[in-house]
Amino acid sequence: MKEKILKMILAFFVVMAGCTFAARSADSLTVPKVKTTRLKKGELTEKFEGNGEVVSRDQKAVSVPENQKISNILVQPGTEVEAGTPLVSLDVSYLDDQIQKKQREVRKAELQMEQKKLEGKGEPRTPLTAQPEIDMNTAKDAFVQTQKNYQKAVDAFNNYANAHPGGTEEEQQEAEQKKEELQDQIQAQEETMNTANSTYQQSIKSYHLAEQQEAEVKKDEKNKKQGNYLAVQEAQVDVDEQKEELIKLTAIKDGGAMIKAEMKGTMASTDLTEGLITTGSEQLALYTEDLEVYGVIPDDKIGKIEKGDEIETRISGTADSVSLNVDRIARKKEEDSIRTVWYAPLDQGTYQIGTTVTYDYKKKLDISYDSMVPITALRESEGNAYVLTAGKKSGILGNSYTAVKVSAVLVDKDDKNAALQINLPEDARIITESNKYVKEGDRVRLTE
Repeated sequence: MKEKILKMILAFFVVMAGCTFAARSADSLTVPKVKTTRLKKGELTEKFEGNGEVVSRDQKAVSVPENQKISNILVQPGTEVEAGTPLVSLDVSYLDDQIQKKQREVRKAELQMEQKKLEGKGEPRTPLTAQPEIDMNTAKDAFVQTQKNYQKAVDAFNNYANAHPGGTEEEQQEAEQKKEELQDQIQAQEETMNTANSTYQQSIKSYHLAEQQEAEVKKDEKNKKQGNYLAVQEAQVDVDEQKEELIKLTAIKDGGAMIKAEMKGTMASTDLTEGLITTGSEQLALYTEDLEVYGVIPDDKIGKIEKGDEIETRISGTADSVSLNVDRIARKKEEDSIRTVWYAPLDQGTYQIGTTVTYDYKKKLDISYDSMVPITALRESEGNAYVLTAGKKSGILGNSYTAVKVSAVLVDKDDKNAALQINLPEDARIITESNKYVKEGDRVRLTE
């Protein structure tokens, strides 16, 4: 009998092992294999590319003030000049008019800001609860007084009744008549008391309603105060901008109403003409024989490149790339638009002015993030970011894993990683790759 039981047990385990093997074999064919990772700390990398050109190294745009009238072009293109040499003279009368106009604009902006400040103070007012509170207290005092009067009438009746328990028939008739009079007084006082109580209760309701209205008014006043604060800040910015423009105009006049060379060099071509009212986009530049490279910065990447950054460049006609360090950031006219560009010095002797350049920019950002995942782990649906994790489940056949959706907020990303705001434990297995499409709720297998 024991031998038979042992055989049955052995057979059961053989069957279970076979089932397990069959199940795992089936899983290997149908269940997606996934690679996982865990949250990590780190920095993102800013990376982009662009185009540029080899130019004269010290070709620098000379600042042309906006809305000024050109009086004379003092130096013609191709003329060598020293630093400080006047290149263009401005119309002094026109400049004076602009200074006076700007002074008026500054004063106007200051007055507008003061007006905003006054509007923020508001007018003094009596709270909406003031009169209802007075009415409520008055009604309360009146009600309390009617209670006292009612009690006095009751006491008067009881005292008289106790003092005249009997007597002659004539005395009894007189007593009954007096009691009726006292009862009439009780009834009258009771009616007066009820009326006073009704008035008091109504005054309480009116006071509570006034409290609600006062709360709404205070809420509106708070919102208006906040809005006025922002309006004052905006007005202050306008004042500062107007003052800064006035300082620039005054500095131009103090400099003799001249546009001067900032360095030794050769006058480049210019589109300034005598009598022209400037827009600030006109070209006026100096250059030397030293070479440099400029690269156009994509509009959405302006502010990313800084002085001193290293940029990998490829100059047309050469096989090797060249690492350059940014010397400055400036604005440059490109065909019909003004673009932001970077400049970097280039060794002279090998390259020619006008040679086209392509560049790659790559730099780790200064911000460190606590929750980063590979970009392949980031998923998005209807504008919302999320990741899939491998959720572990224990069963008869061993451990199994299911794809679990975890919502996240995308903070930033580059071409390799994404920084997230996400609520996950440190040991969570985040799915990064799979050999088949995986969605929430799918069974998955972890690769070793």
